[in-house]
Amino acid sequence: HPFSAWDVIFTDSTMTVAAVDRLVHHALILEIQAESCRQQSAKQMFHFKLITK
Repeated sequence: HPFSAWDVIFTDSTMTVAAVDRLVHHALILEIQAESCRQQSAKQMFHFKLITK
């Protein structure tokens, strides 16, 4: 999830800002706009299991 959506996870906005600040301090943030490999594999396995039943 993007950092902007973390206020849903943490109910306190101050806590959200503090957590994100500690995670990204001195970090290089890459935002990838593609489906993850794990999601693709999970979908393939799900469809394979449906077909082989």
